[in-house]
Amino acid sequence: SKTLEHAMKLHRQPVVEASEQLDQEGLSRHPLALGQNGPVAEARGQAAVKAVDEVLHRYIEGKHLTSHDFGNAIVYTVVPERRIHLDYYKNNIVHLVMPETILAAAYHGASLHGAPDEGTLRTAAYFLSVTFKYEFVYNPDRAFDDLFDSALESFFEAGLLERRVDSHDASVDRIVIADSGRAKETLSLLHEVLQPWLESYWLLTTGIRELLPGLADSMSIKDFIRATQKMAQHRYQVGDVRCTEAASSINFKNAIGAIESLGYILQHQEGRDRRLTRTPRGETDVDPIPALADRLRTFFSH
Repeated sequence: SKTLEHAMKLHRQPVVEASEQLDQEGLSRHPLALGQNGPVAEARGQAAVKAVDEVLHRYIEGKHLTSHDFGNAIVYTVVPERRIHLDYYKNNIVHLVMPETILAAAYHGASLHGAPDEGTLRTAAYFLSVTFKYEFVYNPDRAFDDLFDSALESFFEAGLLERRVDSHDASVDRIVIADSGRAKETLSLLHEVLQPWLESYWLLTTGIRELLPGLADSMSIKDFIRATQKMAQHRYQVGDVRCTEAASSINFKNAIGAIESLGYILQHQEGRDRRLTRTPRGETDVDPIPALADRLRTFFSH
């Protein structure tokens, strides 16, 4: 944004002084270090106050946000029905942090039963990367392992994650969240970015399970998406999902493509309709859709 670039140039000196402060205290200059309350983040935030205030005012006028003045603080909340409109702006920049976002979500899922080793964390991150390959454009010149290694090293440098020797097996290193409230806060912030897509794909798999339970079942994709969106409204009201934008038809179409690429469903043309069916399985094969839904849910943020 030219507006933000200009703001940073006008207030360059406080940012430089904040960086020098980190050097003097022997702290990391890494952008993710110290979280949003670090001195550099604070200096940049102060530089952008005018621009941010203008946008907040515009969003309130457009009824995307509501503000609540408590005297000593103003709290802004997103109008639930308008979340999908704000998604347009978010989705234009989300690719800038996608490797970090996937790693943060992967760590959450991989650590449900204790601190994971690197292999377990890598497997979880790979699952998310493959699942969301229709959503995000990854750097074509870099393989998954390269992106994962780079993101993981970045988290170590920023002081978000640490390696610790397993207390029961000295040959195994566990990856743990650093002993800092800010580390957990930053990982949570990155994790939240992926939440709408996690919910979209979980809703889609739940829709397949409920609307297409048998191999003989078939629905037009348009009808299936409409029915899944209706189901999503119910799931939102009872608290199974938190993001109204998770019911986006675009997300559902991408999810259909991703799940088809896994071999679990089929799309076929029938007259003017494009229809959806389950993929035939052997008599002893376990239905993969419930397992996929359950695995996606392990990555939900709380």
